[in-house]
Amino acid sequence: MPTVVAVKKNGVVCIGADSLNVEKGRKYTAKDVLNLERVVKIDKGLYMGAVDHPAWPLILRNYFKHSKRTHNFRTTDAIFEELLHLHPLLKEKYFTYPEPDEGDPFECSQFEALIINQSGLFKTSWLRAVQEYSRFCAVGSGSAYALGAIEAIYEKGKSAEEIARTGLKIASEYDSDTGPPGEFFTVSLK
Repeated sequence: MPTVVAVKKNGVVCIGADSLNVEKGRKYTAKDVLNLERVVKIDKGLYMGAVDHPAWPLILRNYFKHSKRTHNFRTTDAIFEELLHLHPLLKEKYFTYPEPDEGDPFECSQFEALIINQSGLFKTSWLRAVQEYSRFCAVGSGSAYALGAIEAIYEKGKSAEEIARTGLKIASEYDSDTGPPGEFFTVSLK
């Protein structure tokens, strides 16, 4: 599973993701496969980085390209509404399996993502919960390493992008499913 990080600092938010794909024990990097990106540009100043399966960037790009709706990602409630609209299409158009784990109270959307935009930094979960973060967040298999590195350097005055790069670098060093090169995008907050 890949790793996606996002950092908010000094009026800027940055999202970054690794480009390693591990499939049946074989590691594929950006040197091998040209479309291993994890972060999708949805609109000007709006990025979503999804983990869980390499198909997610393709699905998200296709969905937003063909959607006729006006999308609102400014608040947790607005993002939740977007996820509610997306969920039935995931089943009908993209054939996801919404099988919940035993004990889950809701049908699963099968992906976890970070979203950055001019309003801030948000995380979505498999069950469509949405949380807003004040400083940083990470998802994916290397997230614990990335979060530890980010926490250790956050107050040292570096930029949001420098901090995100460090978090992803450390995750790549310690997590076998995370690897370079990374891709990074920044947005100024309003």
